[in-house]
Amino acid sequence: MSKYKYSTKYLDNPKITKDDLSRLKKELAEAILELEKGEEDAYAREAQRLTKLIDLLELEHDLTIQMYSTGEIIINNRYIISLRNRRWRVKGFAVWYWHKKDIKEFIEETVLKYKLEKNKEVQA
Repeated sequence: MSKYKYSTKYLDNPKITKDDLSRLKKELAEAILELEKGEEDAYAREAQRLTKLIDLLELEHDLTIQMYSTGEIIINNRYIISLRNRRWRVKGFAVWYWHKKDIKEFIEETVLKYKLEKNKEVQA
């Protein structure tokens, strides 16, 4: 079993910022080392989660990212994204959708597009 647990690790401070990048990269390196030792399942899942989270934090866009539940994050308090696969949904709705392999495209085409449209409505 993995020593990394999203469900308990981030309960006190679920918000994730760019300041957490160095720590997350260190955790990814540790997970990869354990994976190379033969601890495949738990550390492979952890490496997938950390890689996607690091990719999101490295984007130049101003996003609010928080842990939502085990293996899931919520962006801008609206979009719930699975860290292990390419699924996402809108908070409050049960329908899951698939996003493209590149998470950057999803953020630009869905999350930021909604943010721009909402800002236009407020200004009008």
